[in-house]
Amino acid sequence: MSDHVLKILVLDEFPGLGGAERVLLQIIDGAGADSRRSSRQFAVAIPGDGGFRSALERRGIQILLFPELAEKGRWLNPDYWRNVRNRFREILAKHTPDIILVNSVWCLCLLRTVRAACPVPIICGVHASVAPQKRSKRLLFQWIGSKILNFADRFVTVSSEMAVELKSLGVRPEKVTVIANGVDLDCFHRAGSRDTIRSKFEIPDEAVLVTAAGRIHPGKGQESVLEAARRVVKDHDRFRFIIAGEEIRTPDEDLNFTSRLKDLIARWGMNQAVTMPGFVDNLPDLLHGSDIFVSASREESFGLAVLEAMACGLPVVVSDVAGHGNLVEDGVSGFLIPTGDSNAMADALIRLGTDPELRREMGENGRKTACKYDLKTTVAAWLDLMEKMAGSLPRETAL
Repeated sequence: MSDHVLKILVLDEFPGLGGAERVLLQIIDGAGADSRRSSRQFAVAIPGDGGFRSALERRGIQILLFPELAEKGRWLNPDYWRNVRNRFREILAKHTPDIILVNSVWCLCLLRTVRAACPVPIICGVHASVAPQKRSKRLLFQWIGSKILNFADRFVTVSSEMAVELKSLGVRPEKVTVIANGVDLDCFHRAGSRDTIRSKFEIPDEAVLVTAAGRIHPGKGQESVLEAARRVVKDHDRFRFIIAGEEIRTPDEDLNFTSRLKDLIARWGMNQAVTMPGFVDNLPDLLHGSDIFVSASREESFGLAVLEAMACGLPVVVSDVAGHGNLVEDGVSGFLIPTGDSNAMADALIRLGTDPELRREMGENGRKTACKYDLKTTVAAWLDLMEKMAGSLPRETAL
């Protein structure tokens, strides 16, 4: 193994444990486990507290607090940009990274203010669509975006569809790399005890347990899941639902979406049928104790939680967004439901919940699909890229 230590600075605007953050943790874990490569030293800048910070602390990763990363609403305030530049200069002077990994386009925009201070390669991870949906805004974004986006030396996205979008926004094709997310097959294939989660949340063994897991946010569609659950439990009292995840609000968001969901559960008389435990730190146990996985996301670039459920052998009922459609074969490994159609979702859940053989068959088909997305391949591709990019530009640390 080389004695060189590759210093990697990560910028992430979200303190919670979303899909992008979980991928980063997988890369960090994989880097530490591979003794054949040079050593890596990670420092991660985040805006504040949340599940992501807790996970980093458990791994002993250096955390750099940077509240401005999440304060998009202050972008018209000159003091905001002054604070951003000063904080960046402070971080870059102290940590002198070999490479910078930004986990969003917004972080890339902020970093651009001090690019001359630290000309090292920049990799931008793109985990969701960055283009506005309205045509007028999209055209403006294409004009402005190409100037900002090409500031990065490389973009890594999780699907070919996302790669096409970046190129349509003016990113040079040679700068775009596709690295699909992966799943820890050893961890999620391992037969967990069905009783662990059911005992913890008092779910009867004979109940059909439907699980949704992910960030609690309107864009993740948990309200549609509740609407479907309301219809299901009306005529099928054997069903139980767990909606797991944490709600992390940025300073620009005033959601309190968790309270809204709990109010609906109480109003619809579903307190016995639906459990919202918050963040669950052992997702494999939760999935192994479940019978069906559900996701009503309005937008997904990949759908990591869906893939993990498939690796556990669960049939899935998911919205027909692009990130789900790339993983789930409708009628084979699960059901693709029109986005926002809670009635269709309820029908699919009832069909699966009342047919154990169909659940088993679809679950096995999904497991075969998940085996094509081995986490080891994903991590190796990321580490290879970072090592290659780290030597692509001369290092200068003068500020």
